[in-house]
Amino acid sequence: AEDTGSGKLIRFYSNLGFKELGLLQRIGRAEQQMIAPIEVIAGLAPETWMRGIVPDSFDAWPWLWSLVWEPSMETVLDAMGFERKWAWKIAWPLGASVAAQLLCDDKNGKINFEAVLRGSRGTELAIAKSVARVQQAVLRLSWLGRSGSAAV
Repeated sequence: AEDTGSGKLIRFYSNLGFKELGLLQRIGRAEQQMIAPIEVIAGLAPETWMRGIVPDSFDAWPWLWSLVWEPSMETVLDAMGFERKWAWKIAWPLGASVAAQLLCDDKNGKINFEAVLRGSRGTELAIAKSVARVQQAVLRLSWLGRSGSAAV
């Protein structure tokens, strides 16, 4: 803020939610630097400016993905903040737990999902495996039982 020394401009911006950051020397004179959260700054912009910046017809996802060369499923899941591993305790059998995970197969356009039920001592009790084919929007249960075709 280029205040002439009266302090009015600095107080004006302070009252709007800006905070003083310190002086910056510019071309032989000091200039007060100020900062404010984006919400404060956006609140000061006239509505017509906001509409003019981003047209109503703008769709962000197609625009973003047109700039990214074939984003991997990992990239998409990361962008969405999607977890790929989970674990939780279950009520029965006593002390048992489930561990589940997603594995992306970008080369083949698949997402593999696996969930394992383990007893209180870590012994595998059952396992479920499935494959999602992203392009076809199909989920196929590929195995429900135990590893190595062991009896459940």
